[in-house]
Amino acid sequence: SLVNFLFTQEVLVPPALTEQSGECKEYLIRFFADASDTFIVEKPEVQLAMIMLRVKVQPQKKGRIAMVKEDHEALRTGLMDNTSYPRLATRYLLAMGGAIRKRSERKVRRTPGTTFLSYTKDNAKKARNIVDTLGEKGLNVVYDAQFDPGEPIARQVEVAMINASTAILLLTKEYLNSSWASDERDFLMDKRRRKELRLFVLNDGVTQRQLARKAPLLSGLLHLSGTDADLEESLQRLVEEIGQLNPDRS
Repeated sequence: SLVNFLFTQEVLVPPALTEQSGECKEYLIRFFADASDTFIVEKPEVQLAMIMLRVKVQPQKKGRIAMVKEDHEALRTGLMDNTSYPRLATRYLLAMGGAIRKRSERKVRRTPGTTFLSYTKDNAKKARNIVDTLGEKGLNVVYDAQFDPGEPIARQVEVAMINASTAILLLTKEYLNSSWASDERDFLMDKRRRKELRLFVLNDGVTQRQLARKAPLLSGLLHLSGTDADLEESLQRLVEEIGQLNPDRS
């Protein structure tokens, strides 16, 4: 039950419980290690959970990739030996294990000092103003208006989000109602959970009630006012916050 909650329902964990969620994952690693000579670790579901734990809890640990490979091989062997599992379940577990192993081996290429701006087309004018202003103040901000129109935009957006070390959400009522923006927000929040990105919010007129109904996980982030009256001061604050994360930026 704990494994299921942490991985299939993780998106529901409030930001305030991030530390407790991490402690639960660390506990699971210790629990499975202590149970290494019992039948528990022979269960394919547990072997799959071990692969997930290596990736999510020990992203920088020396030898992690070797451990993931070992866990993945144990999963494959266990499924081959266990003929009582339905064929569809076996295929699913093998596919999941393989995908997680590949992800652990793929290095995330990030450009230090690059900030991604997530916004909706309804707010394009303000987005351009933000990018131009932050650029004049020394920040390297990327957004989709800069991309090559001859290439798939969705792929370019994904690459930009992967490469970014920080991101800004231009939060408006239109943004909350945009399915495209929702996909970007989910991607960036997932990177933040993996501690691969710092996320900031420029809030332009969205109330706490609207936020709680549409995107409650954003409540735990640093919110700065994105209204026209406060924008200049908020952008200066962003420059200071992001500058502390990237002290060597030019």
